[in-house]
Amino acid sequence: MVGRVTERPVIVLYTEAGLRGGAEAVLAAIVAGLSPDLRPVIVGPCEAVVRSLAAEHPDATWRVVPQSHGPRDLRAMRAVRRTLRSIGPDLVHINLTHTVDCLGAIAATASLRGPRLVIVEHCAYPLHSLIQRVAKVSSVRFADAQVAVSRWLADTVARTALERRARIQVIPNGLAEVPALPRTAADHLRVGVVCRLDDIKGVDTALHAIAALPEASLAISGDGPEREALEALTAQLGIADRVTFRGWLDDTDACYADLDVVVVASRGEALSMVAIEAMMRGLPVVGTSVGGIGEVVLDGVTGRLVPPDDPAALVDALRALRDAPDLRVAYGDAGRARAIGRFAVAPMTAAYRALYASVLAKPRRNRSRSGRAG
Repeated sequence: MVGRVTERPVIVLYTEAGLRGGAEAVLAAIVAGLSPDLRPVIVGPCEAVVRSLAAEHPDATWRVVPQSHGPRDLRAMRAVRRTLRSIGPDLVHINLTHTVDCLGAIAATASLRGPRLVIVEHCAYPLHSLIQRVAKVSSVRFADAQVAVSRWLADTVARTALERRARIQVIPNGLAEVPALPRTAADHLRVGVVCRLDDIKGVDTALHAIAALPEASLAISGDGPEREALEALTAQLGIADRVTFRGWLDDTDACYADLDVVVVASRGEALSMVAIEAMMRGLPVVGTSVGGIGEVVLDGVTGRLVPPDDPAALVDALRALRDAPDLRVAYGDAGRARAIGRFAVAPMTAAYRALYASVLAKPRRNRSRSGRAG
């Protein structure tokens, strides 16, 4: 029987990510911190991602499935279902980097009799169609456990999926502790942006702020669909001599090594791994007051919060930090203490281990009223 709980349960960790971003960094830490009582199998459409995640655990294996093209892609869903049946998992953890990611994998898991289903939400994007909304509501109903990485995201998922908020567990993302970076008292402020180059990340707002702050330079670490447009905007603003596009850096430390402050200018963000990474290294963060960023960055304590799409407010915050090196140090010290105390990897992985044990200990849910296909 598929999914029968054995002496050493099998856990499938599923992701549709095409590259290792913040959500996959968290998943890598979860894989590395799995209980030795579990046997992990990493499944997804991108071989490079699933191979790299499997490398985090000595007993992990990996499988590649076809890329899904949405909730109507029955071919991909059937392929995932066949893969899951061949693996025979006791529990499937599905990592959502987008609100409507992995719907086919969720449906495939729900259609099998044995596996428990854990869904982990990392971000919230608007739902643009009735089928997306229906699919989202159904997917949450299928889950044996639902996790969000921030309180704001848990509230958002509850509203979107018409679910009881109490049923959604919050497990904040965590990172391994790293050394604090050396500081400088230079008058020239070295600002950094670390993100996927996508419209929602608000990098254009950061560029407009740098254009109004000639005593600052900007290093952009990351790549994505908006890079060409952002490079064009940089030239248009006449700041190409003060802006560096570094591209995607595999070495996370290199993203932050020569910065005085990190900007998170997002128009939407569930938590912000970048803010946690920067704070862990003792850097102050100027973030936007959207989503769950305020659960990471404490305004006036670990950095500053400003409205999204407001270059003038961002300029004011950056200028205040440029003019007060002692304030940068104070924010950086407080941010590092908060990151280590609130967003460390050990409590996060412990929370997932406890969640898996709890879900596996429960009787299998009867999904027939949610449309289970047997």
